[in-house]
Amino acid sequence: MAKITKASSATKAKKATATKSKPARKSAGSSPTANAKKASDESGGVFKRSAAKIEAYLTSQGSNARVEINKEKPGRGNFVVRVEGKEEPVCELLGLKRPFKALRELDMDEVGQSVVDALGEDE
Repeated sequence: MAKITKASSATKAKKATATKSKPARKSAGSSPTANAKKASDESGGVFKRSAAKIEAYLTSQGSNARVEINKEKPGRGNFVVRVEGKEEPVCELLGLKRPFKALRELDMDEVGQSVVDALGEDE
């Protein structure tokens, strides 16, 4: 029985030192790399979300137009909506800086209507 008592007291000592030895780690969400990843996901999200809103508007209007994202890369921080066969873009926001306020404030229904109008001119 003496061995069991010594083992349990040794275990208690190990447990005590294990909890005291290292401070608590910061959560993964507070690290700089996690914040950078979150910001990059958000930026890509704003552009893709805006394109999806235009696509949803076109679908709701009964248009069978196909939306292609980044067929020709417009460059970093640029949001360009073009109708194939037209020289002029329907919507062009160039050189956007984070947090992409101009893109967030843009009325996607209005842009969608411009796309429908441009498609109607082709027919």
